[in-house]
Amino acid sequence: MKKIEAYIRPFKLEELKKELLALGVSELRFFPVQEWSEVHVQEFYRGTVFEVDFVTRTVLMLLVEDEAVERVIRVIQNLCSTGSRQESGEGDGRVLVIPVEREVRL
Repeated sequence: MKKIEAYIRPFKLEELKKELLALGVSELRFFPVQEWSEVHVQEFYRGTVFEVDFVTRTVLMLLVEDEAVERVIRVIQNLCSTGSRQESGEGDGRVLVIPVEREVRL
């Protein structure tokens, strides 16, 4: 079993949830986070350029069986990549795959 943590742009969450549920994922958790890095992102608002220190992301966490990991990653990549990484240096997020030794339900 693996834990997948996906750091995605918030506006991608609803579509991603639908696709993961269609794939057979029965349980997931998500919450907002603020992400900081040394690379500052430039944003445009009403014709003005400004630098953003923190970027809002949504963290999606789910447990999947080993054989489903690649399918889940593919869905996340296909839905959440906007191709903006080259321009801003910020990127669209990241996906972590973490081994789970065991799960104990409470």
